[in-house]
Amino acid sequence: MSTPDAFTLVMTHECAHRVFQGHHFEGPNNGQWDEEMVADYFMGVRSGMQGIDIRDVIRGFQNSSGSMSHPSGPLRVKVMWFGKTHVEELLRRGYRPTLQGLFNDYMEFRSSIDDEVRRAFLDVGFSIVHRK
Repeated sequence: MSTPDAFTLVMTHECAHRVFQGHHFEGPNNGQWDEEMVADYFMGVRSGMQGIDIRDVIRGFQNSSGSMSHPSGPLRVKVMWFGKTHVEELLRRGYRPTLQGLFNDYMEFRSSIDDEVRRAFLDVGFSIVHRK
């Protein structure tokens, strides 16, 4: 990723880490996966607000297997895509999104995919233990 848009999205991801630095997430690995997913969500939000094409980012993430600290690619793509499409819909309806409102929407979405997140975390842990 070497375009100004890619830089914007990476910086958005990193800034989201700082914004939510003191927040305690409940998810896998003491919330570490959720720290990554909320940052991915805001990458999607930023892309939706500014009309940034995220297909290259999605291609980059979709095949990553994940680790104890980072969710698998398909899960990260799902969260990012939700952020993008969700904010696009809010803007289409004339809403002015706020950080708190977007965060609340993320937490509601995150709750709806909790089983999927837990299964993915178990899959990553299993693959790490059984590597040769």
